[in-house]
Amino acid sequence: MIDWVNTDQFLVIGHRGVPSLKPENTLASFELALELGAAGIELDVHRVEDELVVIHDDLVDRTTNGRGPVDQFTLRDLRELDAGEGEKIPLLAEVLSVVQDRHLVNIELKGDRTGERLAEFLKVNRKYQSRVLVSSFKYDELYKFTAQCPDVEVAVLSSKFDRRSIRAVKNVHAFSMNLSDRGVKPVAIATLHEMNVRVMVYTVNNFSRASELRDLNVFGLFTDVIQDLSGLQSL
Repeated sequence: MIDWVNTDQFLVIGHRGVPSLKPENTLASFELALELGAAGIELDVHRVEDELVVIHDDLVDRTTNGRGPVDQFTLRDLRELDAGEGEKIPLLAEVLSVVQDRHLVNIELKGDRTGERLAEFLKVNRKYQSRVLVSSFKYDELYKFTAQCPDVEVAVLSSKFDRRSIRAVKNVHAFSMNLSDRGVKPVAIATLHEMNVRVMVYTVNNFSRASELRDLNVFGLFTDVIQDLSGLQSL
């Protein structure tokens, strides 16, 4: 297991698994990403009937054979949808069970009321607390989460380095700021490092750009093509 909090290793994380090869946010995608050398995986959660389900969009239309808002489905009906190649929409608990203790799991809070529910889940399943990084663009969800799980590492997601995102970093005592590739600049990296905050970058699918970011001392990146970039971790 990577001690990801203290590692000096540059981390390359499978963004929704390896969506360039397998349906995103499915068990098959996550398993393949890890087989291909990812240091960890990133996934997205919504809340349905008190369960955390792994899907990115508010609608099921793009990634399944169904139509409509995620939160309008019963859990049973949601789980009957085809998420691609016969895969089902997994529960967060199922993904964590597959990953076990080998890798980092970055859980992005997408839907409403996910922060509180994830905190409840991790309080019961304490073995996962040291293996997850919880992130969100929805800072109110991060606040709700950290209020209940102050010892679990969190990341502020932002498309740009600005006052709002810096304020959120301070409010939640963030481990990292996860910035878009367009939004990350050397001055942002330097400022965050001075604050003892790591920098992770999404979504990077170009090897030369990934190498450049590694040389700028970012902590890690998220990619759709783990098969092309995982080697950067050991170079």
